[in-house]
Amino acid sequence: MLLTVSLQDGAQWMSPDAAVEQPISVSVCILRDISPAARTDDLSLSLDYFVIANDLRDSIQTKTFRGTRDVSRHITNVLAEVLSDFLDGLEVHVKVTQLRSPVHTRALGFEHLATFQPDRSWIPRKAMQFVLGLSCPVIIGVNPQERKYKQDVVVDFEIESHRSPFDYRNPL
Repeated sequence: MLLTVSLQDGAQWMSPDAAVEQPISVSVCILRDISPAARTDDLSLSLDYFVIANDLRDSIQTKTFRGTRDVSRHITNVLAEVLSDFLDGLEVHVKVTQLRSPVHTRALGFEHLATFQPDRSWIPRKAMQFVLGLSCPVIIGVNPQERKYKQDVVVDFEIESHRSPFDYRNPL
């Protein structure tokens, strides 16, 4: 899903508290067995992706977020409300990518895998921040003639955590 949201970080040179509208890509994978719906033709046992997408879109476009991590957290909280009948043990994978990212990068974002509890709370099992296409001009070479011109080195990197992936100072 492509959306425009207000983000307080990245792609602006104003005060750190100022929000700037940013295009983001949101990907949500709901890990749920819907074979009972297929066996019985009972659609109430399946998921209505149209309703889920509309609820996510409506809830995101009216808020301001600190960054992609906060957007992914908000999406997971909205999913807890929308999927309240199916929560016990349900897992979701949420990925938010900021498409107009800070200078010298192609994109950056945050993704996590979460498991829901019966009380609508959720536990992050894995979290990852990523930067795509970070471009750094460097001097490469051993000989003097090789060291005259800088060359762009482009890297993608991910920082992943399986234990306590969110900052303890900023609880969920």
